[in-house]
Amino acid sequence: FTAASGAGGSGESYNGSLIQGTQDAPVGLQVGFIQGATTIKKTNLNFPAGTFKIRFKAAQRYFNQHYLSMKMKVDGGTKLTFTPSSLAYEQFETSPFTVTAGNHEILFLGVNPYGDDNSILLDEIIVTY
Repeated sequence: FTAASGAGGSGESYNGSLIQGTQDAPVGLQVGFIQGATTIKKTNLNFPAGTFKIRFKAAQRYFNQHYLSMKMKVDGGTKLTFTPSSLAYEQFETSPFTVTAGNHEILFLGVNPYGDDNSILLDEIIVTY
C-alpha cells in the first residue's frame, strides 16, 4: 500500500515508532496507517472474475484525540465503513462483492470530522475468493 492523498500523513509504520508507540503489529514488524482524512491504496491488483471479500485488522492509535472512522473502497465504491472501538486490533470484513477480471484498486480513506490528529493502524489485509 502507498500513501495516496490528503493533509496529514499515511503510509507504513514500524514497531516501536512514534506512530505505533507500544502497539506492535499483530503480524510482522509493520502496519499501514492513516492519519486524519488521508488515504492509502494498492493499485493494479490483478483479480480473476469472481466474488471476493476483504478481511483486515484495525486499531485506533494510542494518542488519538477522537476516534477516526474509515471507508474501505474497491474501484471507488465503498465496501465497508468502520470505526475501531479501541487500541486493540479488531477484525473487520467486507460483504461479498463481484469484480470483472483485470486490474483493480483497494483504498482506505480516513473520515475525520474533528480535524485533529487521529490515526488508524491497519494490518493483515487479506483478499478471499
